Amino acid sequence: MTTLSLDPVEAGEPQPIKARSPWLGRTAWLSLTLLLCATNILTLLDQNFRNGAYSLVARIAASPALRTIGLSTIGKAVEDRNPVLLEKRAIQQATVRLGESNAMLLRHVVDLKNDIAALAAERKVLKKEISIGQALLVSHKNRIAQLGSKVLGRAGRSVTRHLMSLPGHALPVLSATVAVASTALDVNDACESLKELDELNQIAGLPLADRSKVCGVPVPTPAELLADARRNWRSVYQKSADALNSGVQMIPRSPPSISFESARQWLSSTFER
Repeated sequence: MTTLSLDPVEAGEPQPIKARSPWLGRTAWLSLTLLLCATNILTLLDQNFRNGAYSLVARIAASPALRTIGLSTIGKAVEDRNPVLLEKRAIQQATVRLGESNAMLLRHVVDLKNDIAALAAERKVLKKEISIGQALLVSHKNRIAQLGSKVLGRAGRSVTRHLMSLPGHALPVLSATVAVASTALDVNDACESLKELDELNQIAGLPLADRSKVCGVPVPTPAELLADARRNWRSVYQKSADALNSGVQMIPRSPPSISFESARQWLSSTFER
């Protein structure tokens, strides 16, 4: 049997224990706190850091170790809320909306181009029509001016003719010849005026005037006029008075009384000259 010798000195004195430094733990906690603060600041301010950190958390949450302990739902929620994926989805949706808006704008541009082309064609047609209308207006003005000049000249000649032929109407027997010639010229002037009026009506697209009451109206000969007067001169005078007095009374409605002697003297004095 072996005996163990004991040293009473060693057995009686306790072994010294080394004391831990309190600064080591404080430094570790302070470092961890600063690291968390820096991580939070970078997560808030730096998008790339935030996306990388979230991707790291998503990979950790999707690890098989968490699935084995029943935390797969947490991993799925973390993965679904990944800002990178959310941004990709938002970008895809925005891209689709922008594509639709771009297509709609392109359709509007095409429609506007078509409208502009149609308006340009209409403007060209309108300019042509306006030019034609202005030319027609100038032509009508010139035609009306010519007609006015002709009517004015014809009216002046008619007035002059009537004034010049008026003394001839006072001649016995011969006044019939003067009256027939004057009336024939008046009918011819009125017919020419109606022809010119028909030209204007035709240009303006209006119906033609009825010339049957003016053009081609027969004028009696001097012999017919005298024969009618000899048959019933009072009736002839009455018809003439009715025609001339249709508006304002121009001549007496009843013929003045003429004695046979005054008529004989007037005839003899007229033809003796």
